[in-house]
Parts: sequence; structure tokens; C-alpha cells
Amino acid sequence: MKIVSLSDLPEEGVSHNPEIKKKVLLKKDEIPNVTGFSQARITPGQIAGSHTHDDRYEIFFFEEGKGIVRIDDKEYPVEKGVCIAVEPGEIHSIINTASSDLVLIYFGVKIERKPVVKDYLAGRFGIFRKVGNVLTSKEFKRARHKAEIYAHNPEKTKKLLDKAVKKTKRKKQGPVSQAWQYLSALIRMVRAYIRGDYKEIPWESIVLSIAAIIYFVSPVDVMPDFIPVIGYLDDMAVIAFVVKSVKTDMDNFLQWESEQSEALK
Repeated sequence: MKIVSLSDLPEEGVSHNPEIKKKVLLKKDEIPNVTGFSQARITPGQIAGSHTHDDRYEIFFFEEGKGIVRIDDKEYPVEKGVCIAVEPGEIHSIINTASSDLVLIYFGVKIERKPVVKDYLAGRFGIFRKVGNVLTSKEFKRARHKAEIYAHNPEKTKKLLDKAVKKTKRKKQGPVSQAWQYLSALIRMVRAYIRGDYKEIPWESIVLSIAAIIYFVSPVDVMPDFIPVIGYLDDMAVIAFVVKSVKTDMDNFLQWESEQSEALK
């Protein structure tokens, strides 16, 4: 048992911005699967910058003030009494748009992170054998050509990423759910690139990543005759092959993303 009172707790500066203050009622892992329980106070004009978590849900309950929560490029107004649950993989930020403090309670709930690609490769070997040459196929070359056009058009790419997120949320059962973490990371990497937040990615890796997302969003546009009976299993095979091809760049991106996330704790 543990009893704490806000009045007895010291204020701590959030590491990425000492002006944003928080009081930590429960530290990380004091309760299994709960990644801390804190009250934060965001003063007028301050922003808790964009970040994401693949390993947890994050819940925000707003006690005072008004502001905006931005999730995957969409904005949601918040005020006293509003609760928002952010799902794993969703990019989110909080902005105080009012003239008074925005006060909120927040905590995270851990989920199990599965070795998605490894399991998928092991469990779907037969399908992978059928699409093992997909990166050199005419269908994927067609998607790659379209990807080069998208890569030069950030607004068009943003719309593509939004479609990919919507499709994935509709198809979180079966093979898409198995590869969700890596597909989500691929989408976030491209989004960070077109925003200008993270540019340390070779052009070829960006084009390959966009091509895979095009293939996932609209496979019939690029592969009308390619293994039609496999459906979404085929989509996930392509995603997995591209992830493998850009693995070093994705690892570097995920490290950068983790560092941004840690800065907000």
C-alpha cells in the first residue's frame, strides 16, 4: 500500500523543457505495467512535443484549462473533464492554447511487444517463398516509381500515410495485427521525414518505404495479377521485406524517436 499527496511532492522539470512542471505520484513500475502516474502543468503557449510509444497506451485526464491534443496530425480540443487514451504507435503532442495553465493527470499502461517480423517470417515461410522476389518484380517496380513521385510531394505523401493508418486500424486482426508494430514504425519514419523532423535517412530507403506503403494501401493499383488469393498476407510479406531492406535506417530512426520520447519523461 502507498499513499501520497500532491501537496507533499516536489515539482520536477520535464527533461526536454524545465519550464514544464510535473509531480510524480507513482514512479515507473511501482505498479506492474504502469509507466508512472503524474500530474503535469503546462503554462500558456507551452507545447509537450510530438512523440510516440510502441509499448504502451497513454491516458491523459485534464483537470484544468483548455488546449489541443494533436494525434497523427489531427487536432482534438481538450478542457476540464476530458480524458484521452492514446494507442501504441500514435504520434501525439499537447498544446496549451489558453491564457491559464493546462493541468492534467497522465499515466501509461504497458503492453507486450512481440517480435513481429521474426514470428511472421517463421510462421509464413511458404508465403514468403512465393513473394521472395517481390522487390525485383514488375509490380513492386511500378510501386517504386510511384513512390518517387510521392517523395517529392509531402502533401500527397501525408494523405497516403493517413490512408495507411486508417486501413491498419480497420485490419488489426490477423496478419496486419502481427506486423502492426513494424508497419507503424515505417509510417512514422516517413512522416518524420516529410515533416522535416528527421532527415537522416537515405533517399533510397525513403522511396522503398513509401513504395511499401503504397503497396499496402492500394495493392490492386500496382499488382493486378500478383497472387490475388493471398490478400493481406501478401501485403505483410512486402512490408516485412522492406523493413529488412531498410533495417539499419529504421533502427537509427527508432533510436532517435526513443531519445525524443525519453526527453519528455
